[in-house]
Order: sequence, then C-alpha cells, then structure tokens
Amino acid sequence: MVSPLAAWEVGRRSTRATSAVLLLTLALAVGTFSQTFLATWRQSQADQAAFSTGAPVRFAGLEPPSLQVAALEAPEAGQAQPVLRTEGELAGWDTETFGGPPRGRPVQILALTDDARQMLDRGRIASEGGAQVAALETPVARSAGITLPGDVRGLSAVIQVGDPENTVPGASTILRAVLEDGTGLLSTVDLGMVPIDGVPHPVQGMLPDVTDPGGDPLPRQSPLRLVGLQVVMFVASPSDARTGSAGDFEVQVNAKELSVLQPGDDGLQAVAVEITEDLQWFAAARGLLAMSTWAPDGWQIGVRVVGSVNQLLYNAGSVVQIGWPATDLAPVLLTESLARRLGVVVGGDLMLVLDGAIIPVEVSGTLGRMPTTTEQDVVVIDQTLLSRALAQNGVSGSAVSEWWVDVAPEDVPGYLAGLPADPGGLPAADRATSEVQVTKDMQQHPLRVATQAGLWLVALAAALLAAVGFGVHATVTLRARAVEFAQLRAIGLSRRSLTAVVGAESLLLCLLGGAFGIGIGALLGWLVGPLVAVSADGTPPIPSVVVHIPWADVAALAGEVVALLAVVVLVVARSQRSADPASVLRLGEER
Repeated sequence: MVSPLAAWEVGRRSTRATSAVLLLTLALAVGTFSQTFLATWRQSQADQAAFSTGAPVRFAGLEPPSLQVAALEAPEAGQAQPVLRTEGELAGWDTETFGGPPRGRPVQILALTDDARQMLDRGRIASEGGAQVAALETPVARSAGITLPGDVRGLSAVIQVGDPENTVPGASTILRAVLEDGTGLLSTVDLGMVPIDGVPHPVQGMLPDVTDPGGDPLPRQSPLRLVGLQVVMFVASPSDARTGSAGDFEVQVNAKELSVLQPGDDGLQAVAVEITEDLQWFAAARGLLAMSTWAPDGWQIGVRVVGSVNQLLYNAGSVVQIGWPATDLAPVLLTESLARRLGVVVGGDLMLVLDGAIIPVEVSGTLGRMPTTTEQDVVVIDQTLLSRALAQNGVSGSAVSEWWVDVAPEDVPGYLAGLPADPGGLPAADRATSEVQVTKDMQQHPLRVATQAGLWLVALAAALLAAVGFGVHATVTLRARAVEFAQLRAIGLSRRSLTAVVGAESLLLCLLGGAFGIGIGALLGWLVGPLVAVSADGTPPIPSVVVHIPWADVAALAGEVVALLAVVVLVVARSQRSADPASVLRLGEER
C-alpha cells in the first residue's frame, strides 16, 4: 500500500513535485559537471606531463657520460639509462651520395635503450605510441673485447701506420680507443695523431676524471673493456701528397705494448694488458677499404687498409677495428607523417645520416606520435645499435644527450634530494625534469589555480543549493499536508506507514532528480570537457583529452541527497510522534 500511495501523492501534486525534481536536477547537474570537468582537466594535465617527460625522471646535459650511471645511482631508483636526442637526416636507399653523406629530410632522432623504451609502456602514453616503442625488437650481439684491469685512468700503446718502404707522404691519422663499460655504454678516448710514415710512435690517452663534491673520484661501471680502435685518415699537408694513381696506397695499422695507466705511489704507472689469441675482431670502413684484421708477429692488434689520397683530399676516411659484427640494417620506427612524406612502408630500407655517418636502417613500424616530443618527423632507434654504428663510422664521443631514471612517483622527491649537487653547487632537483614535478607545475600554476577553485566553489554551491532547496521544499510540504496526514491517520494508517509514505515520496523525487541531474552533468562534461581542456599555450593538448568522470565525487553528491532524504524521514517521524490527529481535524482549515 505504501508505494502506490506514494506514487499517487506525487502524481496528484505534480507541480510541486516537478519543482523539487528540477531543483535537484539543476544542483546535481552543476555539481556533476564541475567535478567531471575538474577531474578531466587534472587528468589531462597529468597525461600531458607524462607524454612530455616520458621517463619518471630525466637529466640532460650531464658530463662526462661514462660516469653518470654511478652519479645517478640510488637504492629506490633503477639504473640510469642513456638516451640520445639529436637532429639528423633520413634519405632514401637510392639517394646519390656524390662521395659524401646523402642529403635527406631533416628528422629528430631518438635513441633509446631497451630499459628506456619499457618506461614508455605505462599509463596513457602506452596507447600514444609508447607500447609500440617498447615492443621494438633490436637484437644486439655481445661484443668481444679486451678487459682492462684495475682503476683505469688512461691508455697507452705503440702505434705504427705503414712501413718504411710504404709511406703515404702528406697523410696522417687520428687514433681513438673505443671503450665499453659494464652497462654497455660506448665512449672514445683520443690517443693522438700518428703520420703514415712506417715508424712506431708511442701514444697515450686519458679518461675523463671527475670527482664528487667531496673530492673523491666517481666510480666507473666495471668491467671496462677495449672493444675497438678507430683510425681516421686524412691529408694533413696537401702540398706533399701524391695524387693520381700514385696516390693509391695499402698500409698496415699495428698496435703493441697496450697498457692501462693506473694510480701508483709515484703517480700514474703503466700496467700491461693481456690479449687472448682467440679474440675475434671485425672491421668497418668509410671512404677506405679494410682488407683484414690480422696482426703481424710482435704486434697485438692489426688491420690492413686500402685507400686513395685523391679521396682523402676531399673527405677523411676511417677504418675501425671493432669487437662486434658490423651493423647491416638497424630496425627503426618512424612517425606516420614522416613515412608518408618519404613514401616508405614497413620493411623499406633507408639511410640515416648523423655526424657524417651513414647508417643503413629498416623500417620496422610506424606510430602516430612519439612520446617526449611534439615533432612530426621522428626516428626511433636502439641506443646501443646507434652507438655501435657511429663508432664503426669513426665518430667520436658517446651517443648520449640525456639520462632516464625509473623511480616510483612517491620516491621522486626523496631520490632527487638524496643526489649530490654538481661541482658548481647546483642541486640535483634543478638539473632534473620529473613527471611528478611537471604535473604539479601544470596543475598548480598560479594562473590555473583560480579555475580549479572556481569549479570547487560551483560544486559546493550546488551542494548547498540542493540541501537548502530540498529542505525548504520538505518543510513547506509537511506544513501544507498536516490535515492530510491527520486524515490518513484517522482512517487507520499507522505512524510507521505514514512515515514510509513520505519517505517513499521523497525517495522517488530524489531518484528522478538524481538520475536526471547526474546524467545531464556527465553528458555536459563529456561534450564540453575535451573542448575547454587545453595545453599551457592554448593549443589542443597532446595527448588528446579523455573525459574522466569521478564517480567517487559524484557518489558523494548522491550521498548528500540520501542524507537529505534521511533528514526528511526523521522530521516526519518526529512530527507524527507528537502530532494529535483529532486536534488537527477539529481545527481543519483554520491551520
């Protein structure tokens, strides 16, 4: 009997019921829209921060690269990963080179290690290209090399280029050792210049020596290995160079007495390095031809080189003895816009040009956009493969421009606070870009706090409107229906049943107002949120906005309606407990 009576009472007073439903609908719609827009906007800022940073923590411009793994080490953080972000060119496989690097389309090159790529396979950025980057398969063969013992501060050796009966007048060489540390990071050490005169020359090169703020040297990642020797040939004195057919040459580059320089009682001392006979070397050349990697008796390392002075007059040539097979085709990912401009499909071959090196690559896939950059023309390649390709092309240095560190969001402040300051006293937090801090800056910028405060005030005002409005409606309704309640009591309706009828009426009004209000508010948030949630400069955000409805906050608004319903029922129950139906009926309309 209670439910039909409650429904009949609501239908009989439809005008008054409609006003209550409209009041609740308006209040809940405004509150739901405010919370939806606020949650969507905040999540959009977090997504933009994650997309722009890529890694939980990034460091840029740290030198020297070979010491940064130890400098950025902490128990709560993963091992720092080297990343190269630079500009290069991408050319078609059949592009004419004319004796030098081909001219291609300018692109941004992003070289990531496997662990760095896995950092992109999380959250929203996984669906924005991060998952494809993480899935890039890049088989990397283990390199052979010579393990350098002890605390290595430098290298020394005796180098001979050519022989006394086979010199190349006017030509000279630049020698560099290629080192690999325990993390696989490649670096080069300059050993100096040696003329092609067939005379043994002692050479020496020092590793970068950096200390922490306390003056103690930073440790290197052991074991340190010699995995290559770069020989760059060029014409130092064109007036003495032989040209024409007389400029063709075939020379042997040999090294012996290879030693490491270690701290001793009287300064640095040379410690001989042992080289096993079964060590297998490979060779790669640019502008020259490597004939063999055979070392004559009495020499530890050797490579035979064929070239022409005529070519060296225009471009320097290089031959590199390396501990891994020369890279043929490195797999890469291209942004879809770049692939369309080049007219290339998956499986196509291209030439990547960087620092004068020509690196053959194969397109393994395309992606809509690349996290950490808004550039349209982006090439993603494995950092180890790119480092090896550059080294075997005679390029010096390390292929590192920034470091990515995997740290849990709650550990980021403590991690940055625990890192030592740089030699200039700059704190680590000022040298880092963290997703947590970027998100905080975007969400709590002074110009953006007002918007969030306004939305909270609107939601609070909506809650107050619903509370006060429905309370006034309930009070007026109860006063106006006092005679009706007495009549119902007089015909036998118990106090409990009467309270249930009023509660059912209020529940029906709340359900209608709540359904319409929450539905309309969510719909407005879904329609308007993506249009007004923009980036810091007013442009459409990257990644695009995904509407986020905070059901917990919406449930809190619905909980307020339930509380109002409980209050109404409580008031009715108390009023009926003290009400005298006979007195009310005798007074009748005089009330």
